[in-house]
Amino acid sequence: MSLARNEICRRIKVVTQNKNANQISNTSDLKWPGVLIATQLPDLPQVDLLIRTSGEARLSDFLLYETQSSYLYFSENLWPDFSVLELVKTLAYYKYYRATSCKLF
Repeated sequence: MSLARNEICRRIKVVTQNKNANQISNTSDLKWPGVLIATQLPDLPQVDLLIRTSGEARLSDFLLYETQSSYLYFSENLWPDFSVLELVKTLAYYKYYRATSCKLF
């Protein structure tokens, strides 16, 4: 089973355990922030920019739901070779595309 599927199963288990423990009175009251408590990173804000090194253009089930509306940057450099210059280039990419995509909607 993929990591994303495991994450969904884990969230469902936590929510149903809370319902069984009477911490949740009605399943119609469930909203996304309430389910977010069951995630792996409940205290962190949503990811704005995800940098993937090594030239791979895939996420490999890494934080799929947390990065659903994030900007993705795929670098050909391997992680040990990812320099400050590459980071500046990545942030410029993010700044440009964030500014242009906001104008579209």
